[in-house]
Amino acid sequence: MAVPSSFPALLEHLANTLNSISEHSDLSQTLAAPKDGISLLDAKNELFLSYLQNLVFLITLKIRNSCKDTDDVSDSLENSVVKKLVELQLYIEKGVRPLENRLKYQIEKVIRAHDDSKQIEDLKHSKTHGKPTQSSKQEHSQIESDDDSEDNATSIAPVIQDLQYRPNPTALIPKSSTFVEKSEGGVYKPPRIQATSMPTTTRREKENKKPMKSATIDEFINNEMGTAPISMPSVGSTILGGGRTMNNDKQRNEEKERREYEERNYVRLPKESKKERAKKGGKREAGYGGEEWRGLEDGIDRIESLTKKKSGDRMSILEKSRKRSKTNEDTKVHADIGEHYRKKLKTLDSGRRDRGRK
Repeated sequence: MAVPSSFPALLEHLANTLNSISEHSDLSQTLAAPKDGISLLDAKNELFLSYLQNLVFLITLKIRNSCKDTDDVSDSLENSVVKKLVELQLYIEKGVRPLENRLKYQIEKVIRAHDDSKQIEDLKHSKTHGKPTQSSKQEHSQIESDDDSEDNATSIAPVIQDLQYRPNPTALIPKSSTFVEKSEGGVYKPPRIQATSMPTTTRREKENKKPMKSATIDEFINNEMGTAPISMPSVGSTILGGGRTMNNDKQRNEEKERREYEERNYVRLPKESKKERAKKGGKREAGYGGEEWRGLEDGIDRIESLTKKKSGDRMSILEKSRKRSKTNEDTKVHADIGEHYRKKLKTLDSGRRDRGRK
């Protein structure tokens, strides 16, 4: 057949060729859904068949390449087959199986309805012709009497509609997704999930409810009940503050970590700030006896400074009482007692100063 030389003739030839091809092969029939089946299962069968074909082709290539030296063409062909196998496996695992799990209930319902209708038709056919088939025999054995079977056959036979067992599209939507309705005013409205009350307890209250870990019990268990050897600090190294406090295991471990860090990195860590020292001072363990009893007489010599008002022009009650006139006899007696005590204190102080002198 000669090819036309002019451009209009060439276009006409192409149009005629396309029309002849469309007449002989109708693509819509191949792509259409099956008449009495489920398209998902057909797609699954096609994928499995294509996977088996590519797998057999790959095995054939492996056998052919093992017999002779491989070349670049065979390697590229083998790689393309492997990629096609991976693609088909991805379609099966990520596409077909999740959809099949979601539509499992609908598929079983359709199959069950088809089986029921087939059994009813076989039962009717056996009643009219008198020669029951194998399926009708099985159905007939399950029915108690002939009268009941006739009633059941008339009552069970439903009219199966086309959309009666259709799949539910809402099953494809994940349960966690929530939809926010758009209002006309454009104001955001959060989705209503569940009404919850705000927590009333704060973080500090929750921490206070937790049982505190006793460091004293841990130290006692490690020292008295443990069988492992223990490294004891040297005598006098744990005494602090002139014998008022002692270092515990926690403080000794902190000092050890600090010293090891300085020796390892050749740096000096900054000293503790005033706030850190105040925190540790408030939590330190007080000793018994000794110099701790000095705190009892700290305020005796500083009564004026402790009772004096810091701001304001008004005098405190103590200052007003001291500025009163001493006209009563009781005040004179108390003043004499105070002077007598001061004189006695001076003589004792002078004796302490002269003590030891020769």
